[in-house]
Amino acid sequence: MKKCTYLLAIILLIVAGCESKKTSPVSKILYTFNNPSSPEVLVAAHRAVHLYYPENSLAAIQHAIDMGVAIIEIDVRQTMDGMLILMHDKTLERTTNGTGRVDSLMWSDIKKLSLKNAPDDSLTHFIPTLEQALLLGKNHLMFDLDNKSASLRDLVALVQKTETQKQVMFFDHDFAVLDSIKLLDPKLLVLPRAETFEEVKMAIARFNSPVIQINADIFTSAVDSTIKAAGANLWVNSLGKLDRKARKDSVQSAYLPFIIGNADIVQTDNPDLWLKLLDETRF
Repeated sequence: MKKCTYLLAIILLIVAGCESKKTSPVSKILYTFNNPSSPEVLVAAHRAVHLYYPENSLAAIQHAIDMGVAIIEIDVRQTMDGMLILMHDKTLERTTNGTGRVDSLMWSDIKKLSLKNAPDDSLTHFIPTLEQALLLGKNHLMFDLDNKSASLRDLVALVQKTETQKQVMFFDHDFAVLDSIKLLDPKLLVLPRAETFEEVKMAIARFNSPVIQINADIFTSAVDSTIKAAGANLWVNSLGKLDRKARKDSVQSAYLPFIIGNADIVQTDNPDLWLKLLDETRF
């Protein structure tokens, strides 16, 4: 009997060990991200999946997870009493049923407001904190944090608290801001956006970052080869005109040049169209 009990205990320990070693979805994403030579293209959803749910909402993040999106871009602001929340605009009018500036209101008041719905959504959504967003997506995807007004020290502290350092990228087109992030924690990921070929070379030399973001208007073979030679991911935005073209006209004519041009990551307002195209083209 004792032998049976002992054997059962060993079996349970082995099973528990196997369970703990199962890879989470974010582990697979991080593997691709950390291996830029991988043929897979990662899709980044701008303000999460906001065509179906309010932008920067927990529902939009959950939908991104359910769809298999690899990265979500979210916007961060800070309330008057220091709470880090998801909000693109400095004022509340466009996206909520409230009024006023985010930085002039207390979290206790802002958290009572509801977000304005997408056309076919009848649910009630509230403004999330950044901590809620990070914890929701922690085991599922990466984050592109677009800091609108928050304290860098507070942002870094929260990322450290939630233990999401390996999957959070701090975005900015101001390289000095990214320098400040690196001073607070040299191990954090920064996501510089380069608006010219010269800025691409500057970003590579300055940050040794695993990813460089560009807009489609400077997406050339020279930019591609320079970023790839540095061992970094080429992140290209299809936001704006190309996303509108894909939804209203032709997905392939809008997006195939990104695939042919070797983009590693694409940021879009149409993650559904991108994921479908990548599945069809087996990238």
